[in-house]
Amino acid sequence: MASTNGRNGDVDALVRHAEYYLPDGNLHLLVENTHFRIHSFFFARESERFRARFEKPVSPGCDREGTSDSNAIIIRNVSPEHFAKFLWVFYDPKYSRATTVEDWTIILDFAHKWGFGEVKMLAINSLQKLDIQVISRIALYQMYDASDDILFPHYATVCARPETLTTEEIAVLGPTTAIMIFTIREKLLSAQPGIKPLDKIEPKVFQKYVGAYFNLQKKRAEQKKDGKHGYCWLVWYA
Repeated sequence: MASTNGRNGDVDALVRHAEYYLPDGNLHLLVENTHFRIHSFFFARESERFRARFEKPVSPGCDREGTSDSNAIIIRNVSPEHFAKFLWVFYDPKYSRATTVEDWTIILDFAHKWGFGEVKMLAINSLQKLDIQVISRIALYQMYDASDDILFPHYATVCARPETLTTEEIAVLGPTTAIMIFTIREKLLSAQPGIKPLDKIEPKVFQKYVGAYFNLQKKRAEQKKDGKHGYCWLVWYA
């Protein structure tokens, strides 16, 4: 979010958003050439970043920014169409919270970037219910720092597949995640008393191995940070 007083471009080209220029709104925002007038309550409640700007002291004789179209807060590097999709979360008239993967991804991007924690969780939980190819889902959740409890089951799903990762999938996931998946598959196969197809192993076993892998990496990182060089042993078991 970038905020300054003033306008960009031709004043005559400025328009009011057809849906989100609300008569009783108290927060004026300018996105490209489009004025939005909404309720500051939602932004102050959800985002520390916006809340701090709203609470910033105002010089004597000056109006607080965002209180009118003439001193609207400018939101840069965002299109009016995408910003309207983000506002929909707060103004969904049917409380349906139903929309597409593309729209939830746009909402997730804004929520992550601007520190709207509850909206970010809403977006992720909504994406969880939609049909997304698992590799793409993992890459998306990693990009926006989804929590372990969200990511681990999807890691386990890929580990449990009969087929190994393709070159294209490795490129999407990145080498760190690909190594984790190959390592867990190898550990599970070597731990079995007999040959058993990976897709016949219970999902909870894979999730256990995923958790163990990340615990090991965390301990190694802590040891490195503390300047320790001893080995960190971890028992892998089903």
